[in-house]
Parts: sequence; C-alpha cells; structure tokens
Amino acid sequence: MRYTWYTKAFIEKFTMTELQAIWNAASTNEVVCRFIMMGLAANEIESDDVDLEGAMDYFVSLGILTQARRDEILNNY
Repeated sequence: MRYTWYTKAFIEKFTMTELQAIWNAASTNEVVCRFIMMGLAANEIESDDVDLEGAMDYFVSLGILTQARRDEILNNY
C-alpha cells in the first residue's frame, strides 16, 4: 500500500535516537546528507518513492535502523 505524508509528519515517525543518528551520519556521509536535504525540500513524502526506499535501505546498512523498524515506518505503523 502507498502512503503519503507531509514532511513534518514523516519526520515525526522517527524516534529522537534515530533522528540523532541520521543527523550525526549526515555530518560525514554525503549520501545521508543528500537524503536529509531532499526530504526537507519535499512538500510530501511518498512511501513507494524509489529514492526514499533506497535511503531507508541505506540506513539499515549503516545500522541506523533495523529492517523491522524500516518496514514499520514505511508501512505507516
């Protein structure tokens, strides 16, 4: 199923610990930094966006998110 969130609502899906980890990673990782900039520039975030899915998979590979947490966020739980 496809979900659409306003940017603020999408950011609120992350815990403070997850947001801090993403922010910290962005200071040294240009891929994470780009994801943040693109996300903040968007009016809406769509769960089936290829770039979003790639970014979320990348966060899993970095250990910022677990696979279960990634799926939880994108499936609107």
